[in-house]
Amino acid sequence: MSVQHHILNGPGKSDLMFGLFDNKVLTFNVHYGEIKPFESKRAKRIIPSSGLRINIIGLQAKDGSSCQWNFTGINHRTKEKIAGEYDHNTKKGFFTNTNKN
Repeated sequence: MSVQHHILNGPGKSDLMFGLFDNKVLTFNVHYGEIKPFESKRAKRIIPSSGLRINIIGLQAKDGSSCQWNFTGINHRTKEKIAGEYDHNTKKGFFTNTNKN
């Protein structure tokens, strides 16, 4: 089973679009692994583990929303393919590693 990693801060909508169409590398601040229930209530205070650099290769509005997105991408460092969900209003979301590219 894949572990979900949490995005605690990421790019805005226009940066997502530029990342997709202009092949820009985007940086997402992430927390690797599980966030315990007591941490979820104060997620703004959790310090991100690292800045993950992603090449966005696919982007789709979730349920017709203009704020929530399903995305696929490539981890810029490890070249692993990832997939996840992201909300550009809250700048939060999650992703999982799907396979080695």
